[in-house]
Amino acid sequence: MTWTIYYTGQTQPEVQIDILKTVRFYHMPTIRITYEHTSSFRKVEAYLKQSAWIVFFSKNGVRGFHYWLTELSQSLSRFTTTIWTVGEATGRAVERIFHQTPQQPQKSSAIGLIQAFQRQKKHPLLLITGHRSRLEFPTWLRQEGWDFMQVPVYRTELYENIVLRQEFQNIEEEVVIFTAPSTVQGFLKSVAIPDLSNIIARLISIGPTTTEEVKSLGGQVSYEAPIPSVSHIITTLVSDTVFTAQNFG
Repeated sequence: MTWTIYYTGQTQPEVQIDILKTVRFYHMPTIRITYEHTSSFRKVEAYLKQSAWIVFFSKNGVRGFHYWLTELSQSLSRFTTTIWTVGEATGRAVERIFHQTPQQPQKSSAIGLIQAFQRQKKHPLLLITGHRSRLEFPTWLRQEGWDFMQVPVYRTELYENIVLRQEFQNIEEEVVIFTAPSTVQGFLKSVAIPDLSNIIARLISIGPTTTEEVKSLGGQVSYEAPIPSVSHIITTLVSDTVFTAQNFG
């Protein structure tokens, strides 16, 4: 059997081409990212001058913050800071763009961040996020009395992918990879369905939050990644052992 994999994230995944030779792999983004900032850089700079730690939750945040600095002819190298990241791809983006090795929580999630920061002394923080971001970590910081500023630098928009609508057949041999709750919503918009209750194709989730979104829409998750890494998901899925495993729903 040859599997057809639809990857719904915005950017092309970082995987070796050889890995994809045994499957039909299609990059079918269901979201679009636009980079925009609404915060005052003067306030951000005030935090950076205090050697604030920076927390990035996604590579989009890394890119958006970098674009903003470049637009203002600023450089992060002017400041002494520690960078924290959530997720493998986010960490690689920081290393590539800012040439720093970030700190990472053991669990790549808001809960993992909270657990990591429970062991830290309070320090000024900059949270680099999208305009719509999850509230667990900033809510915890506020409750615990941390000094922080949330800085949105990008916006996620649903994208109606007409090609996906034409190609998707909703059969068992198809696999759909979701990288965020927004990609699930974008998938619904693209294939013009109200929910996931009648989906036969295998639905793959990058993590618990995305899994919750799939289930809330009546879908069943065949596989949830143990770490939020797209390359891990794809490498795992193209192996015969996973496609034939009993736990692959």
